[in-house]
Amino acid sequence: MVQLSQTSWQEFSLKNVLETLQYAPMNLTMGKNPQLHYTFPKNLEPGATVRYNLQWGFKTLKWTGIVSSVKENKITVRLGEGPFRGFTAKHCFSDEGNMTACYDEMSFQGFTDIPEEVFAEIIDKANIVYGIYSRKDTRDVMLAYEAQKKTQSIEAWSDAIDTPGEYTDTPFFSRGAAITPAYDADIVCFCHDCENDICRLPQMFSMSFAKPVIGIVTKADSEDVSTEQAELFLHNAGARHIVITSSLTGRGIEELIDLINTIDLNDY
Repeated sequence: MVQLSQTSWQEFSLKNVLETLQYAPMNLTMGKNPQLHYTFPKNLEPGATVRYNLQWGFKTLKWTGIVSSVKENKITVRLGEGPFRGFTAKHCFSDEGNMTACYDEMSFQGFTDIPEEVFAEIIDKANIVYGIYSRKDTRDVMLAYEAQKKTQSIEAWSDAIDTPGEYTDTPFFSRGAAITPAYDADIVCFCHDCENDICRLPQMFSMSFAKPVIGIVTKADSEDVSTEQAELFLHNAGARHIVITSSLTGRGIEELIDLINTIDLNDY
C-alpha cells in the first residue's frame, strides 16, 4: 500500500476554494517534483465522480473516484476507475477567515499498470497542487463561452418559438426570417440584455407583428443594476409591456409568466 498526505493553506475563502475546485486547471507549470491535482464534480454529493491527475515528466496517470460521503466539508472517496485495485481518499477543508486549510489523505492498493515500488517513489516526491488561479482561468473561459452561446437557428417547442438575435441585424432577416415564425405565435417577446448598450431592435419593430409585444430585460441579476437603457430600447421597439428579469435570481419570472397568461391578445 502507498500513502500520500498533505496539509496546505489557500489564500481564498472556503466557499471560493470549493467552487473553484470544480474546474480543472487550465495549465500548470511543471517543476522537478511530480504534481497531483483533482477536480470535484459540480454537485458534490455521494455517488458523484472526482477526477484525479498525476503528472511527472512527460507521463500522466489518471483515475476517478466515487464520493462516498460529504459531511461538514469532509469528503471521502473510493475508487471509481483506474490502474489500482483499491483507492481511498479524504479531502478536508476548514475555514480560517480569509484562508482555507486543506488536508488531503490518499491510499493506493494493488497496482496494475506500474510496479508498486516505482509508484511509491513517485508519490513520495509528489505535491498536491491546487492551482486556484489556473482553475479560475478555466472557469472564466467556460463562463465566457456559455455567455457567447447563441441560438444558431429557429427552434420551436410546443409552447414557444426562439429566433436568433442576429436575425435583427439586417433588414432582410428582421423583416423576413424573424417575422415569419411569429405567424404561429400568440405573443411576441423582445429580449434585451441590460449590460448591452447596443440596440439591435429596429424602431417600432412591433408594427411588423399583429400580436401583443412584451419587452423582456434580461441579466438584471442585482437590484442596483441599471435597466433604464434596455427599457428604452424595448420601448422604442414598440413593446407595450416591459418586465425586468434575471434567470440567475428568478427576478421577474413569475411576473412574466402571469403577464403571458393574462395579456389581452388583441392589445397590439
